[in-house]
Amino acid sequence: MHNNLLVAFQHLPFHRAMVEARRKLGVRGYWPEERYQEAFARGRITDEDLDAVFADEPLSDAPIAVNFPSARTVGRTATRHTIGAETPADLHWQVVEKAATTDFAVGVPDAARTAIVMSTEDWLRPQLAHYLAGPTRSGGEALARLVVGCPPFRTPMGELTALFGDRLRVEAFAERREAVAVRALWTACVDACAHYDGMPVIGSRVLWTHRELLRACSDEDANDPVHALLIPLCAAFLDRGQSHWSMPDRGDGFLQAWLRVTLAGVSIRPSWLAGIGRRMRGWQARGVTAEDVVLEVLEELGVAPDEVEAYVERTLLQLPGWAGMFYRLESAPGPIGRSAAKIELIDFLAVRLTLDLFALRDIARRLGHRGPAAAIRDFCRGQPRIAPPAVRGPHDTAWPLFLLAQYTGVSAPTIRDATRGAIDAVIACLDRHDDMTRMRLWHEAYERHYRCELLDAIAANLRSVAMPKQPPRFQVLLCLDDRFESSRRYLEEISPEVETYGGPGFFGVAFAYQGIDDPRTFPLCPVIVTPQHRIDETPLTQQYNLAELRKHRLAQLGRATTLFSRASRSLWLGLLVSIISGLFSLVPLLLRVFAPRTAGRLSAGLRRRFLPEPKTRLTPARIGAEKLADEQLWDGFSVDEMTARVASLLENLGITKRFGKLIVALGHDTSAVNNPLLAAYSCAACGGRSGAPNARYLASIGNRPDVRQRLAERGIVIPADSTFVAGCYDTCAERITWIDEELLPAAARAELRELDVILAEMCRRNALERSRRFASAPRHPTPARALRHVEGRALDLSQPRAELGHATCACSIVGRRELSYGLFLDRRALLISYDPTIDPQHKILERTLAATSPVGAGINLDYYCSSVDPGKLGSRQAAAQRDSPRRGDERGGQRPAYGAADADDRAARAGAARGGGRVDAGGAAGHPDPPGGGRGAGPKRVGAGDGDRPGDPRDVHVRRSLRLPQV
Repeated sequence: MHNNLLVAFQHLPFHRAMVEARRKLGVRGYWPEERYQEAFARGRITDEDLDAVFADEPLSDAPIAVNFPSARTVGRTATRHTIGAETPADLHWQVVEKAATTDFAVGVPDAARTAIVMSTEDWLRPQLAHYLAGPTRSGGEALARLVVGCPPFRTPMGELTALFGDRLRVEAFAERREAVAVRALWTACVDACAHYDGMPVIGSRVLWTHRELLRACSDEDANDPVHALLIPLCAAFLDRGQSHWSMPDRGDGFLQAWLRVTLAGVSIRPSWLAGIGRRMRGWQARGVTAEDVVLEVLEELGVAPDEVEAYVERTLLQLPGWAGMFYRLESAPGPIGRSAAKIELIDFLAVRLTLDLFALRDIARRLGHRGPAAAIRDFCRGQPRIAPPAVRGPHDTAWPLFLLAQYTGVSAPTIRDATRGAIDAVIACLDRHDDMTRMRLWHEAYERHYRCELLDAIAANLRSVAMPKQPPRFQVLLCLDDRFESSRRYLEEISPEVETYGGPGFFGVAFAYQGIDDPRTFPLCPVIVTPQHRIDETPLTQQYNLAELRKHRLAQLGRATTLFSRASRSLWLGLLVSIISGLFSLVPLLLRVFAPRTAGRLSAGLRRRFLPEPKTRLTPARIGAEKLADEQLWDGFSVDEMTARVASLLENLGITKRFGKLIVALGHDTSAVNNPLLAAYSCAACGGRSGAPNARYLASIGNRPDVRQRLAERGIVIPADSTFVAGCYDTCAERITWIDEELLPAAARAELRELDVILAEMCRRNALERSRRFASAPRHPTPARALRHVEGRALDLSQPRAELGHATCACSIVGRRELSYGLFLDRRALLISYDPTIDPQHKILERTLAATSPVGAGINLDYYCSSVDPGKLGSRQAAAQRDSPRRGDERGGQRPAYGAADADDRAARAGAARGGGRVDAGGAAGHPDPPGGGRGAGPKRVGAGDGDRPGDPRDVHVRRSLRLPQV
């Protein structure tokens, strides 16, 4: 659901990982160069960014050869103008259709044009004058070959005459001096690179596996028949209860289940599987294991011992999704690994290799091979190839040299006078700046631009920010999630009595949780944490009958759903059930499509009546210190453990001295009726589930007198009139619900009513800000209307992405609130609270970064992968929302990184961050304040977002309704 798809490469530095991913998986690790060029054209990348990136490159500033530019200039020019190899077909198009060999390339500087033309003119004028003074065939041919070379369909003189218009004369030469200079330069580059023709292409893939060699000879892919059989088998074996037919004998492993299913009964097999039954019966008789099958098939295929590792890797990567699923389910701890099936990757490999063997033998047999499978590769090497191997030519040698010469002012006589060693040095430099290198440099420049804007905005903000002087009345603890950047900003703007903090959404209490409706426990903590405690939600004694009624009705609903599902797919009842259910579901369907808010309220009301909600409590404090068994979890937390969790959280957030009347823990969740990836929008720190149980447990233990007494002993004194409150924030519908509100003291409930007003206003403003990015939002929404819109989106069947989630996340800010207080970050930053003044040894910082860095890295890489290659690493439909290049740590680890385009590819404009006046790093000058926020109601603001879509009427409305104070 929610995972970095290139996780296998995360041990490498980011750019090396992208190269390896392209080599092994064939994925694109960066945006296409055209996207970066577009960003440069609109100012999202500047020449200053490119210069700064190339200043850090280990390139020489000395000329590569006499009269040639330096390696740094070559790299800078190749990157800026996308100078690289073309395919032969593309080169033909450039020459024939775009007249690339007679016209200067787009963007060639005037100085370079003039230098090339003047130098070529001085070089050719004496030879032209000599020829015109006494025309000879040999002199004309020599002149023509210097300018036009050896054209394929004309004589050199005919081509030269056509270039000059009608005949060779001085006036025609003067009129076509640019065309002559460009054509002479192209001819010189082709002649200078002639010794490369026919050489192997650098980095071309060596064909060595059976599948690759057979495909090169026959154009038949062994994967086609294998995958058609293997994919349904994998789906049936790995079924998690969704299939109507479950593969038998799954407890014995994939190999054994496949053997028994295949040999059971009588069936007709494809011709390419002839003889497989006899072999499978032999394996069964011998009782072979998956390892035995793998070794036997590899030996039969003639795979040498030193080839085994690479061959197995190549085999598994031919169907990486299913192979990865086997590996994940075999190695994953916790509930995801619990299944009746025995899931092992070696079983998948055994089945895969067996099917490969028969498919390869069948293709080789039809090519004429009658020998053993081990001889297939030798047989293929002696067969003619359908497509000849790629070799070098003008498309990847002369063409890049030709473009480089134009942009750097190198003319034809310079190319003619250069030695072969000089030409080789220039070509080698161009080869080093291949497309991956150029995209890496563009990527660095792209990120530098945002990084500088962000840091400049923070610096300007620090010079102008004015934190409230009065002590906080409400302290709201929110997840570090980037979606809460705007929530925190609006809360502080609405009321100076509100103080906000950001931290992990599980609030430091990791446990396995089982609610009253849950069939089993599930971990509510980050995926890198293994919970050691179990917390159960149990009904109160006086609510036991109500809980039993709820349980009974849920069971009835489950049985009815199962019965309906089976009947709808049966032979005789299917038609009848479909007709009846269609009639009864028509009205609800129309309501959900055309009136989703009304349909949602009706559905919620019916659910409340049919499924009563009993009052519940969580597992009380544990007394005793013994586990029942090693594999079981602690039943609740002890008082000391509770104290340690609350103290750690407060110290991490920097709340150790000042406490408000209410300390509000808002866990977050999301809601949608048609989002197949809903877990990716819930709390990542809670394993993709709701953070409400964590917030509820934190509030319950934070209000315990014995816990507060022990906190006081540790120097954290919480006043008696300060109360912890738990709530759940639905980030899609902008709705906040309170938990255990009836347990609060009367004074705390009164304070909560006043906080409710502030939170309601925050939700309305947040909805308005979010509506800027929704194409279905009203054209000129008010805050209340925007709130109704986002509520409707959460209940709308036509919205598979009711919430955009982390699509624009770009950076993390770890520190005191002064760093970002009032800073408009456009919901693009993870805000992590940390107070260095109480952490002289940096121990809190160390554990904060250890806990939060994987979250930011995971978010960034999720969207990065699906943005740069949506066809292989994500959904093309969601690609428009995932437009955020970002990178990992150069030291090999991964962290949240700077640099991202926002979801709508908005233009980023540099702000005046180093001077006075308004500061808006990345957005338009004077980025809007929140709707309804009066002057003095909150802090000053500076912007650090990519801004809104220029020209959008909704954005105009937002800008006019909000104000930005002068900095």
